[in-house]
Amino acid sequence: MGKKIIYLIIISFIYLGFYSSCANQGIPSGGPKDSIPPELTKASPDLGELNFDGDEVVLTFNEFVAPERLNEKLVVSPPMKQKPTYRMKGKSIIVTWKDTLKENVTYSFDFKDAIEDNNEGNPIKDFRIAFSTGDQFDTLKVRGHVLKAKTLEPMEEVTVMLYKNLEDSAFIKELPDYIGKTDEEGWFTISNVPKATYKLYALKDLNQDYKYNPGLEEMAFLDSVIIPDATFSNINDTIIRDQDTIVVTGKATYLPEPLHLLTSTEYVFNQYLDGYKRDRREKVYFAFSQPVSEVFNMELLDVEHGEDWKYEDWNLEGDSVNVWIKDTLLTKKDTLNFLLTYQTPDSLGNPIVKKDTLMMLYTLDRVKSKKKKKKRKKKVAIPMLNPVFNTSNKFDIYNDLTIMVDEPLEKIDKSMIHLEQQVDTVRIPVDYTLTEDSVVSMKYNIHHEWEAEGTYFLSVDSAAMISIYGKANKPSEQSMVVQKEEHYGSIPITLTNVLPNSYILLLEGSDTEEELQRIKIDEDGEVTFPYLSPGRYKIKIFVDENGNGVWDNGSFLEKRQPEKVLYFNKVIPVRSNWDVKEEWIIDWGKITDKSTLTPPKEEKDKKRRGSSSRSRPSGRGGLSSF
Repeated sequence: MGKKIIYLIIISFIYLGFYSSCANQGIPSGGPKDSIPPELTKASPDLGELNFDGDEVVLTFNEFVAPERLNEKLVVSPPMKQKPTYRMKGKSIIVTWKDTLKENVTYSFDFKDAIEDNNEGNPIKDFRIAFSTGDQFDTLKVRGHVLKAKTLEPMEEVTVMLYKNLEDSAFIKELPDYIGKTDEEGWFTISNVPKATYKLYALKDLNQDYKYNPGLEEMAFLDSVIIPDATFSNINDTIIRDQDTIVVTGKATYLPEPLHLLTSTEYVFNQYLDGYKRDRREKVYFAFSQPVSEVFNMELLDVEHGEDWKYEDWNLEGDSVNVWIKDTLLTKKDTLNFLLTYQTPDSLGNPIVKKDTLMMLYTLDRVKSKKKKKKRKKKVAIPMLNPVFNTSNKFDIYNDLTIMVDEPLEKIDKSMIHLEQQVDTVRIPVDYTLTEDSVVSMKYNIHHEWEAEGTYFLSVDSAAMISIYGKANKPSEQSMVVQKEEHYGSIPITLTNVLPNSYILLLEGSDTEEELQRIKIDEDGEVTFPYLSPGRYKIKIFVDENGNGVWDNGSFLEKRQPEKVLYFNKVIPVRSNWDVKEEWIIDWGKITDKSTLTPPKEEKDKKRRGSSSRSRPSGRGGLSSF
């Protein structure tokens, strides 16, 4: 019995040893992933050093680092005429420059997140050093937010500038005194500035010269001057030990409060021919940098032609035109020479008349014919006009029925286009209006007050439409069924603090923000956006200050800010057969980043479930991170 027990014990140890050896095979895990960014162990000059007169900064870290796009991200303020360069030496980054530093000035080197560890790529966020070339270290700040004026989207990588020279020309001709750059959310800080009177500008600096190029670069400016300052408030804290001890701490409040800058590209007369092509025998295309003035003229050279040889189809902005050549003798020519006459600025910006001679060549038919030489000749079909209709079995009750053609029409005969409604089993003719679209060329609108769930038929007789080239349409019939009224919802919204000449816009809730409806308003009251399909929507308002019916950019040269734009503070979900009543007390002094619009409740709940352990940093809204 005892031998059996000893035998079983030995067998057990052998089994455990074998099992343990099998389980321990493999590669060790290596421990948790490193997520700690590098630490600065030494700096030359020291942080906050006074009376510095060197020509390089040496930063040494506790591990090997890799500068990630340092040349792009490093912001030196005051700016230097020549950008600093850098090199690596062991665990150190050495930044050097050729400019002579200004006297009695505090310099800041803002590295953003450009320095990261060499292995895991953990960046040091918001890494900045500063030193002074004099015996005083400046500590004031100017902070704020830069948004695109038309859409209120945050502007990233925009240079924000402070000028002591208060003349307007400084923004165009001189380097700024101090600069900062916006982050991905549009926030900026210009640090280490002295107390003085400044003008503030923002610039999407395309050529990186720190100077504004009117009409080419997006910009913003503050109407008034600013004087940076700071106040210090004491905070008493009592720590109880053997006896009461009062600990005094403090909080600095920087002035002015965070500033908002709205960027736009101002209109400056800079007309030039931007492109041209002839992709069809009968059509040529010209594009200009800006809308063409009344001085514009177009002529054909070296060929005889009548007066009515062309049809001009300009776009809505007036900066491009499709020219349809009506004379078939001209369309057969492979080469046509055009003379364009238009206004363009001289070296001083004054308008002068310019003439361009252009040779328009068409060779596509020749290439096609070579490829088809060996093929048998087929019977040539008679060219026909092929109109396109927008009919459907879920036709929106507020839409017009449309007809699109691909070349200009010589005529469209309403008497040969028939609209009927089916009532029981009988088709009854209904009246309608036919108009040419004022925005989209070669589009025609059929308007009728549609009946919900009604069935309609559109019959088009042969040759109801004839193009300028004599092409006619074939006979056709289209049918459509109008949506149920219960399919739609609506948004009635009560508006307070409306300014005269305002437009309230209904936009798609997606990032594209396609404009769906527009209502002009001049006073407080309720407006309703009716017949909305289920979906998400945004509401936007702008003030048409000059009464031209469109939103206008600002102008630095004319000292005019962009026209005011605001978004309603949330994305609105609309369901079928539901009115979503809203109220909007418009605060024209409060400019809100569009990205902060509150999403619909179901979307917020989804995000909350998916990221219950994450929260947004608190620094941005109250600017406490500055």
